[in-house]
Amino acid sequence: MDVVHDMMLPRAMRSDGSERARRTISSTQQSYEVAKSRIEKEKADRAQWSKARAVASQIVSSTPFSLSMSILVCLNMVFVIMEVNYSAKDMDIPKWFASANISILALYFLEVCAKIFVFRMRFFTDLPGMLDFCVVLMDITLSMVIALMPMSLAPLVFARLARIFKMTRALRMLSVFPELNVLMKGLLFASRTIAWGVVLLLLCLCFWGIFATLFIH
Repeated sequence: MDVVHDMMLPRAMRSDGSERARRTISSTQQSYEVAKSRIEKEKADRAQWSKARAVASQIVSSTPFSLSMSILVCLNMVFVIMEVNYSAKDMDIPKWFASANISILALYFLEVCAKIFVFRMRFFTDLPGMLDFCVVLMDITLSMVIALMPMSLAPLVFARLARIFKMTRALRMLSVFPELNVLMKGLLFASRTIAWGVVLLLLCLCFWGIFATLFIH
């Protein structure tokens, strides 16, 4: 019955379906070959790594390291919120805050250095890695500027910029927590639909506002 049904189909439809199938199979094979060659290249590169680089790669890629960095990011956010509250109430910030911020910044710096040592130039092609690098670099720069300039000459804008860049450390959660990263990517991809939904909502509000003003008011 299937053979008779296939014979009754137009030749163009059968050829079109077979052409699509061939294209799908060809693209799948190409993707497989690309992935296979990439894996083989990575294995060959890892075989040439030094012992220190291999150990650093195991540490950076381990679950306890990711968990530790997650705790550090959350702890840093708590410190930032407490510092902002002290500033808003015109209270003196405890002296141990400076030591805590320097310690956290040093740990961030060591993490970035370790990842650069392991991944080399590939680190700068990864968006979360570049985000971490830029945030840590700007934080170090602003901290050095504020520390080296006298308090009478240090403008208020540097202190505010330092607080802003400390808040941008929260963006590290996108790379630390995979679920949050997926959620933000989905929100970014849906931003166009959300924008048009807002436009539709505004049009509905305008229409019903005009209707209520003319016939109900």
